[in-house]
Amino acid sequence: MQKDSGSMRSVVAYASMMTGALCAKYHHRWSGRRDSNPQQPAWEAGALPLNYARASLTPQIAQIVYHQTMLDFQFTIITGHYGVGKTNLALNLARDAALSGRGQVMLVDLDIVNPYFRSSDYPQLLDDYGIRLVAPTFARTTLESPSLPAAVSAAFDHAGPVFFDVGGDDDGATTLGRYRNEIQTRAATLRENPNGYAFLYVVNRYRNLSTTPTEAVLLLREIEAACGLTATGIVNNSHLQIETTLDVVAAAADFGVAVARLARLPLVATTLPAALMDAAATDTRLAQAPGGAATLGELLPIQTLVTTPWS
Repeated sequence: MQKDSGSMRSVVAYASMMTGALCAKYHHRWSGRRDSNPQQPAWEAGALPLNYARASLTPQIAQIVYHQTMLDFQFTIITGHYGVGKTNLALNLARDAALSGRGQVMLVDLDIVNPYFRSSDYPQLLDDYGIRLVAPTFARTTLESPSLPAAVSAAFDHAGPVFFDVGGDDDGATTLGRYRNEIQTRAATLRENPNGYAFLYVVNRYRNLSTTPTEAVLLLREIEAACGLTATGIVNNSHLQIETTLDVVAAAADFGVAVARLARLPLVATTLPAALMDAAATDTRLAQAPGGAATLGELLPIQTLVTTPWS
């Protein structure tokens, strides 16, 4: 009983710490930015300030992102808000790429900000699928200041698929910015290698402080500014962890479409629990998204690979 009480105190302390830190961090961002008319969606009200406007995608990038599946890229960067499910998505994509037989897969954990829910916490899972993990130095230890190993640079010469799991928000994206030159060099090969590069921004309608398209896109712009790179696509990963049902996924379908339209980026994929795939095939609600089911991108089955301290 004492052990259980201690674990519960740790969970409560962690939750309180994260909630307090995030509220303080984002209060100045979102204060006054809520829609003045709650009945009018922000993406229709033109809520984004002019300095967040961006040009449309070049035809080359738009074609690449729309017509390649999630596993066709050699080089994939995964970013987003804290807690949207980036790490679980990265683990799923890396595992699926390994099972596809496309050569040895590498997963680079670039999260040196948040000591919880890192790809580095699952070395056995990755090893089981032959995935090479590049983790922050001192990851999975009690030290609070992990650093990036020199092995990260080797990822840019790796022959197989490489997935970058980036820390949350602009803080995590700052770390990604250290490798901006290498990434831009890879991006420059797009015309010669249409499967070369993807920068995916992951959203979750049910994640606090990013529940509207306006909030999600403002955060995307801060991530892009912090790392000096621009996203190439959106992934709608809206979920409620183990409480996710088809109702939950369907209710968030239009959110992903709206974020993509406001950001002027393609919606690359909409995820849902793998156990719901059969039901989704015959459910008409996903087809009712703005523009129809085709606007949802690839319907991507996801398994829960990331576990929480309380699960």
